[in-house]
Amino acid sequence: MRSVPFVFLFFTIYSSILGQVDSTIFKNIYYKETIYFSGSENKYFKGDLKYPVRFLAEEFRFSPEGKNLYHLSVVDSRKQRILGSIGLGMFISGLIVDDKRIGFSLFAGSIVPNIISIKLGGRSASKRHKAVWIRNRDILSRKR
Repeated sequence: MRSVPFVFLFFTIYSSILGQVDSTIFKNIYYKETIYFSGSENKYFKGDLKYPVRFLAEEFRFSPEGKNLYHLSVVDSRKQRILGSIGLGMFISGLIVDDKRIGFSLFAGSIVPNIISIKLGGRSASKRHKAVWIRNRDILSRKR
């Protein structure tokens, strides 16, 4: 009966030590393996290193859900660039065309693709950030 408090104390100390070791391992994995954006959308960080965003697709090999969402963000980003280019082309054409009615029509028509382009850009960035969050979640749960 006297040994019960000692056994309880031993298991309490033992579990506390294991929890701290696990926490240290978790922190190391977190700092070395997770990725994040800081400031510019053209660069991301992993550990202490900065990488161009063109290498981001390689980071999703252990996260199928994140990879799918990332590819959807890339598709939205491509659509955004195409629509933005169309809108810009219409705007510039509207400025240089001699016929005022056609020029005004092109100028006014350029508003729609540009608005859609802005919406797609925001949606693409949101999907990319969520994909990175899912990827980080999957990496941390895989390593534990």
